[in-house]
Amino acid sequence: MSILGSDKNTDSVLEAAHGAGHKVQLDSAEVLTKGDTRAAELYNSLPSLEAALNSLKRVNFDEFLADVSDLLAPYGDGFGLSLIHRHFDLLTDEMMVENGDTMKPVFASAQDYVKVCEKRWDREGRAYEYSIEEQNPVPSKLLEDFRRVVPADASLGLYSRRGDDESVQWVEFTNDDQRCHWLVPRTEEIEGAPQTAWYSKDGRPLTRGCGSTCVSNGKKGGVIKKNRRC
Repeated sequence: MSILGSDKNTDSVLEAAHGAGHKVQLDSAEVLTKGDTRAAELYNSLPSLEAALNSLKRVNFDEFLADVSDLLAPYGDGFGLSLIHRHFDLLTDEMMVENGDTMKPVFASAQDYVKVCEKRWDREGRAYEYSIEEQNPVPSKLLEDFRRVVPADASLGLYSRRGDDESVQWVEFTNDDQRCHWLVPRTEEIEGAPQTAWYSKDGRPLTRGCGSTCVSNGKKGGVIKKNRRC
């Protein structure tokens, strides 16, 4: 699926939608039409990060992690395993859209628009986060195999890895006031951030962490993250 306009133009549309009160119409395969509230309802029904992490304690996560790696192997580096959780509540006609290293809500109905692609799915194949970049659609066979291997009470789903930078491991920082989160490289200072995504390349398990529970309103350990804008 193509994206309308250049990266600069697309970013301008999203910035205008978020900052100036305009809305963005998302014109994508089976995404949303004007007034559709499915994206917000699904996202708001997701567990918190703490609840999602606790769901892994009720299952033998390490045991089926290897099985999931085997499921993903035939698809190359196209997909990964994701911990399903929400960062904050969305308004009725909002949806979470990834733009570069930033994820934030945008409105799903208006006059200006960009095209988005589904980025992350629950075990039933329902998208709860989207991207302005073209992504790999999740195969129905992969979803079927995923449901067979992964327990239903584990808060886990799949995500498209298209366009992801593999050179570093990432941590998500959340700004509750601005209702957004962004990626920063993992450092020793934030080494304890819980892992929320797993992927395998060349048979080697790699991980990406999420530090949203450690960060509030751009603060980490009492230090404000300066020069950062969502």
